[in-house]
Amino acid sequence: MGLNIVPGRDQRMKKQVFESCARALDDSEFYGEEILTGITGLPEPVASEDWKRCDKVLADWMRARPKPQFCPYDDHTTVLLGQDHINRANDILKGLFTLPDSKGGFITESLKGEFEWSPAYAPGNTYHPPKMFRYHLNQHEPLSSLAEVYNQTTETQYRDRILTLLMDWIRRVPTYWKLLQSNECERQHWQNMMTRNRFEKWLDIFPLISAVLSDRDAVDLMKAMVHHAWLMDEYVGQHMGSGISGTLVGMIKVNLKFATLFPETRMARQAASTFKQHFRTGIETMFYPDGGLKYCCTGYHRAVSAWYVQAVGLSKGLSIGEIDHEREMVWRMQTYSARLMKPDGNVPLLGDTGVNIMAGSETDWRKKLLNEMDPDTPSQALKWSGAYAMRSGWETDDLYLFFNAGPHGTMHNHQDYLSLEVSGFGKPLIVEPGITPYGRAEQRNQLISSPAHNTLTVDGYGQHRSHLEPTEPSTNPWHTSPEFDYVEGTFDEGFGPDQSLKVTHTRSVLFIKDEYFLVIDRLTGDGLHDVRWHYMFYPQSLELGSDGTSVHSNEVDGPNVAFFWSDPELSAEIIQGETVYPYRGLMTSQEDRETSSLILEARACLPSSTAFLIEPFREEKGSVMTLSRMEAEKGVAVMVEHPDGKDVVMISPTVSGDLRTDGVATVFRSRSDQYYCVLAYGGTSVTVGGVPVADMDISISWH
Repeated sequence: MGLNIVPGRDQRMKKQVFESCARALDDSEFYGEEILTGITGLPEPVASEDWKRCDKVLADWMRARPKPQFCPYDDHTTVLLGQDHINRANDILKGLFTLPDSKGGFITESLKGEFEWSPAYAPGNTYHPPKMFRYHLNQHEPLSSLAEVYNQTTETQYRDRILTLLMDWIRRVPTYWKLLQSNECERQHWQNMMTRNRFEKWLDIFPLISAVLSDRDAVDLMKAMVHHAWLMDEYVGQHMGSGISGTLVGMIKVNLKFATLFPETRMARQAASTFKQHFRTGIETMFYPDGGLKYCCTGYHRAVSAWYVQAVGLSKGLSIGEIDHEREMVWRMQTYSARLMKPDGNVPLLGDTGVNIMAGSETDWRKKLLNEMDPDTPSQALKWSGAYAMRSGWETDDLYLFFNAGPHGTMHNHQDYLSLEVSGFGKPLIVEPGITPYGRAEQRNQLISSPAHNTLTVDGYGQHRSHLEPTEPSTNPWHTSPEFDYVEGTFDEGFGPDQSLKVTHTRSVLFIKDEYFLVIDRLTGDGLHDVRWHYMFYPQSLELGSDGTSVHSNEVDGPNVAFFWSDPELSAEIIQGETVYPYRGLMTSQEDRETSSLILEARACLPSSTAFLIEPFREEKGSVMTLSRMEAEKGVAVMVEHPDGKDVVMISPTVSGDLRTDGVATVFRSRSDQYYCVLAYGGTSVTVGGVPVADMDISISWH
């Protein structure tokens, strides 16, 4: 994305490239065009071009601004900061800055005096400190670190350091770093994202420093803020409706913060106008009708949707009307996260999502939202997004499975179609790798590919999907009831880089409430193929069972899981904490946590089917179930044995022994070898020995 600079009309931007943003506006332009004369005492000095007096009036007005509701610093009543936060702020006082690198770590640099804030771009150059360090530095994250500690301690050394760094930046550093020969700003989009993030920090911090701003500080800061707001407003107008519209809505939101704090400026009026003109486009471009972000990435959904929610909240304070549709859509964005969230408060690790368990007020937010939603059932389907959550309930200890069967997202997504995650009794049991730091190129390329996810590959080839905009919600079979849940998805786009390996993978998931999950994989195509499954288990104590058809964990301080497969011919291998290629058993989304990857392999003649039984159990109990395949003329039939009896599960219209069904999923439940219950989804005829179940002393639940 680029923004060409046209001589004359865009001189402001050109000045902003080559000069500091505090110098980009002269006084006549600033007071004559940007600051409205509705400020008491300002019209007369503006008319007489008494700029010094204008500075005094404006500075007094800025120092008297009331604290806005969006300010995150709450009069020294925040949760007490840890010593590491205080140490980080103390280091900044001494000129030591600790900021992230691009590989999941941190770098500490000594930067004193008039240090160089901005990196220079040169192909093939090695930067020190790296560019990622400079990005975080120029987003003014150190100012937030100082502000948090000042807000808690009220020690003025932290506030004074904020002022020193802030004024040094706005008086010495161009907002943009470099122009290309074409007069286009290099890495325009990244620089604008930093502009947004930096500007928002200024607005949040302003109430902490406003009372001690000198006249000159106040005016220079206002000029810099007006320029940041103007730059983002221009960028929004030129690119809204493109694939970066979510980022642009983040810019709209920050400009609405500016409008809330300084409503008498011309840019405040422009911010409100831009919201009314472009916000709905930002919704339609980035979100499905069910409220899911088109990235199809739960972590980015939380971040991006928060900008939309905050923007609508700010618009209310600015009395912007006629936005009922916008309010409804941000409500759906919020409920998306609540509907899919794991019992421990984390969201599924779909795409570039990191482990970020909610706590405190965020947990209260979820409970409040669920009360407002009042969902009919704990299991939820978001059919535009193709995201499904099976639950036994909404409490922390309930059983949970997430299933991904939706469109391939526009960005930040992986080749993980038909993958799943499982939680039980308050802990994750089967997980996805989630986000890998962007600076680890080789590792990231491997961990976004199909072999790293809880799905399968054929002849060594995985999925290579690309984004196709859906025109309607998914038609995946889905059922939920108090007794059981069922969902099904099909991958038929072809395996391999050119998608030429025409094998179709259909995955069905059945949840018998409060007991177990059953996964059925069916492969259709021709000939013999090597099939490999990968499942990543969160417990580190995974062991292969003596029967060779199961694994189980042995955690002593948490829940465990047993995992069975229906076919003894599958070979099994457990790999843990692989720090070199192909990085199996490694959870990069949680600081490279060691996990257990189960690799299962078989030589299969297609069509074929394989079943997997997932049994979560508490640490004080052992596994009590078994899984076996049954002969079937059609479809798939397996038996799950447990202490209360046996379940015969039949997927698709199936005949197995004396059992027959035309349903999508049918469960025959028996006790002491007597059938007492049938659960059926999607059919009209179920018989035992040729006799309809409806004519027998067997209860049947049709769905």
